[in-house]
Amino acid sequence: MNSSPNIRILPDRAALFQAAADEFVRQANAAIASKGRFTVALAGGSTPKGLYSLLATKAALPW
Repeated sequence: MNSSPNIRILPDRAALFQAAADEFVRQANAAIASKGRFTVALAGGSTPKGLYSLLATKAALPW
């Protein structure tokens, strides 16, 4: 596997959190569609707080 990383430069933290939430949902839904489930381990602390807030309130996930 020699794929290049997808590097994106976003204008602010809000855009970063939204892009991360969109990718998380995309990956979760793809895993659920192909395997019937999605397993994830989440980090603690305050750094991912904005992402987690979006996932908890706005993400289209079958929690």
